[in-house]
Amino acid sequence: MQIKYFLLVIVALSVLLSCSANKEMSEINAAQKLEITKLQAEVNRLKLAAGMKDVELDGIMAKLDEIQNVQIKNNRVVLTNSILFASGSAKISDSGRQILDDIWDILVTVPNREILIEGHTDNVPISKKDVGTYKTNWELSAVRSIAIVHYVSQHKGANPARLGAVGYGEFRPVASNDTEEGRMLNRRVEIVIGRELK
Repeated sequence: MQIKYFLLVIVALSVLLSCSANKEMSEINAAQKLEITKLQAEVNRLKLAAGMKDVELDGIMAKLDEIQNVQIKNNRVVLTNSILFASGSAKISDSGRQILDDIWDILVTVPNREILIEGHTDNVPISKKDVGTYKTNWELSAVRSIAIVHYVSQHKGANPARLGAVGYGEFRPVASNDTEEGRMLNRRVEIVIGRELK
């Protein structure tokens, strides 16, 4: 949307510059005036549409912010892993399913946006008892993301074509892994409300 807006602005400026370079503005013929008017109207329409989408997304994020145990950061819904999963597990807990249901009750009202589930962990290696299931935190974070995608894709009104899953393991921390508090912040799932799909 923004690229189209900028391209139209560039085209409009090019028309204006070429007109003023070749002729005085008073000498522009009727066809050129009409084309400039159309381009200006399209630029204004795109500006208005972009503004309305921001308002729409802001409204959605405000609703999501009302859900308990949910943090909102820009276009991201952040949940700690302890709410969703037991340690070393990719099975969604009952409380985790309830929170995901609450989130998806809101997200299905904006069916035109891409949604990416990101899994994150701290840097503590997989415990010996879980090594047979997951070799690394990377795998655990990816499997957890996929588990959430599978769960929410069953939600009434969910569109699997909008959903994606990725595991970042320990490689995108938001806090220091040197303290338990920091590690707890790093063990999280982020639901990213992305670009508009056509």
